[in-house]
Amino acid sequence: MHAISGFNNGEVLSGRPYGGCAIFWRSTLALAPVTIDKSSRRVCAVLFKGKDVQLLCVCVYLPYEKAKENVDESLFQISVIDSLLSQFPDCHVIVGGDFNTDFSRQSFQSMYLTTFVFSPSFIMFVITVKAVLITLTK
Repeated sequence: MHAISGFNNGEVLSGRPYGGCAIFWRSTLALAPVTIDKSSRRVCAVLFKGKDVQLLCVCVYLPYEKAKENVDESLFQISVIDSLLSQFPDCHVIVGGDFNTDFSRQSFQSMYLTTFVFSPSFIMFVITVKAVLITLTK
């Protein structure tokens, strides 16, 4: 497993904490995992190396798209993903996670992500989950 925390370890968050992502794999996987450090609290990556194949798995947690103050952070994290793709050009790549984006809306984040996704010839696979609000109380 490779995981990152979405917030500073010195922070104490109340309510519903945010962020972080992880990549899990079976211990029996016939590929050797190499974690890739990008110094990001929203993007983690693992390169799986085999004799004839290399697979780069990237997990992302982007900020919520409706907040205008999150645009720069979103663009930065997308640039982190782009740098990973440039760093490993000969790998098969899977990018997944929580993009916090409704691709059916015409927001800046959805338009930028759509352009990014289709530029390097990705195949976009979207799973939509119906929003469920959960509140934990003691």
